[in-house]
Amino acid sequence: MSSRYCSSCGKGIDMNVKYCPYCGTGQHVEDELVVKANFKKGFEALGGKLTVTSEVIRFRSHKVNIQSSDVSISLSDVQEVIPYNSLGIVPNGLKIVTDKREYKFVVSDRDKILQVLQK
Repeated sequence: MSSRYCSSCGKGIDMNVKYCPYCGTGQHVEDELVVKANFKKGFEALGGKLTVTSEVIRFRSHKVNIQSSDVSISLSDVQEVIPYNSLGIVPNGLKIVTDKREYKFVVSDRDKILQVLQK
């Protein structure tokens, strides 16, 4: 069974369900990838979920973070996607560069994200 995370409650659900069986929220079923991620915001790394679709990269922080953040980056604004090693050795960093700023994430399944973005 392929799985992903509910876009609302964050629980693991089957890849093809249209509604979350836990909270009832409608799910987007088109080609999208949802992975656990940390968004580097200043000195703090916010835990949450990174969703990658054919149109947007979206980060939503968990509600338990001191800071909260919803970041939405249109793929048409992305100039470059740069993989990097966090702590210099762990291959899980992803830097997304737009004309206005750089966004840094530490992600699970970095290779899957790069595959989706190359389509």
